[in-house]
Amino acid sequence: MLITFRIQQDDYKKFSKFALKRASNKTSEKKSLIASFMIWFLVTIVFMLIFQVVGKKSFDFDIPTAVIVLLPFLVGIGIYFTEILKIQRNTLPTDNGFLLSESTIEIKDDGLRVLKDCATSFFSWEAIESVSVNDGDYYLFLDNMYAIIIPNSAFSNNIQAEEFRAVIEKYV
Repeated sequence: MLITFRIQQDDYKKFSKFALKRASNKTSEKKSLIASFMIWFLVTIVFMLIFQVVGKKSFDFDIPTAVIVLLPFLVGIGIYFTEILKIQRNTLPTDNGFLLSESTIEIKDDGLRVLKDCATSFFSWEAIESVSVNDGDYYLFLDNMYAIIIPNSAFSNNIQAEEFRAVIEKYV
């Protein structure tokens, strides 16, 4: 069986997100984010209580005080997310680079042969640790973060995708 395709940057972004979630074993980013905000909220309340108890005079917590306390926190969050976005943009493969170049995968009884313009690789079936499917894309994981990415666009129809799935399940 021969499959020829070209990975797009969006395919790689989907793979990156999937691989990071898989590696960190997080079931939900939303739950993690909500938990982080709850922890920050509780820490803020604890510090407020400490300042009120330790303070010699009465401590009124009003809107200006809340803004002064939250401003550095909000600026820090903004800087953090800006840096994360920069890192994500700078780690994307280039459109004309090796990773996003046209690939041909030849499936044989002893493994997979991956052909690119400037390289040929062979992976025995034992090298593939696991197979994951994400929105029709197949990830043949060779390691925790390294996988052979086969996008859904590699298949001309659902029948070809099912044939590929059957062959992969036969060997892995």
